[in-house]
Amino acid sequence: YTVLVSVPTSSSDPVCKISRSAFVSPTAKNLESIRSYVVLDTETTGLDRKTDRIVEISLARYEDGAQVDLYTTLVDPQIPIPPAASRVNHITDADVAGAPTFAQVWPDVLRMMQGALIVGHNVTFDLDMIGYSMPDSAAPLDVQYLDTLTLSKKAFPGRDTYKLASLVKDLGISTTQTHRAGDDVALTSQLFDRCRAAICEAYRKE
Repeated sequence: YTVLVSVPTSSSDPVCKISRSAFVSPTAKNLESIRSYVVLDTETTGLDRKTDRIVEISLARYEDGAQVDLYTTLVDPQIPIPPAASRVNHITDADVAGAPTFAQVWPDVLRMMQGALIVGHNVTFDLDMIGYSMPDSAAPLDVQYLDTLTLSKKAFPGRDTYKLASLVKDLGISTTQTHRAGDDVALTSQLFDRCRAAICEAYRKE
């Protein structure tokens, strides 16, 4: 006969310590009410939220349209960086040698994120990467986010692609994307401004 054995979850199974909720419906009125937010981007060893690691993180705080704080750092992922990832972000094992671990940078990341509206392009990926990377001693974090990937579809409907590189090129923001966290934060902040302006302008015309 067959015996079914229930195997308890290993204590080493990764746990995401971030609970995320989307910003309220991004109507013109709601978007115009935003005065403070933090733009986020990460570079990683890959696309698996549970097993891949952060190799670079950047967060920029904006108040009334002006950048008032910026935190950017390389991060030692404590695992080898695959060549496929390095081909995208140009970050190698040599680059992160001697860089702080995520546990070491967590206090600065928390300082930037706590209580802030987080803006990013496909930002749920970045938030999950952070959630799975948080130190065991870190308290769970509730985050409200606004995704410029979703927002750009509302602002500029009918496009074939909504990749960041394509959007910033077509909007005249930049002809290139370096796939480095600090540069992508700068591009995303400008994209957010364009999306918000386009949605608000369309509302005024209506």
